[in-house]
Amino acid sequence: MWNVDFGNKLRSLRIDKGLNQTQLAERLGVTNSIISAYETQMRMPSLDLLVKIALEFSVSIDWLLGMERISSLDIAGLTNEQVLMISNMTNEFRRLNRK
Repeated sequence: MWNVDFGNKLRSLRIDKGLNQTQLAERLGVTNSIISAYETQMRMPSLDLLVKIALEFSVSIDWLLGMERISSLDIAGLTNEQVLMISNMTNEFRRLNRK
């Protein structure tokens, strides 16, 4: 059986990106009823569609399936300086969390 968080993760990613089910379905080449079935845990996507979903939201398939607790951060469109700032902030948060 699959991780029951997949549907919730998909719904959260979709909403965070400002998409409704129909818009996401169009991007993935499926119907909105398929997206609804995924979000309500009635169905699971094929491997090909999992890849499309992961690419659409810049996350790993492992994270989508609950096998990895780390999500990706989309840094597309940021300058090298901005990426460095984010990296430094992340490292500082990790340091503070170790205390």
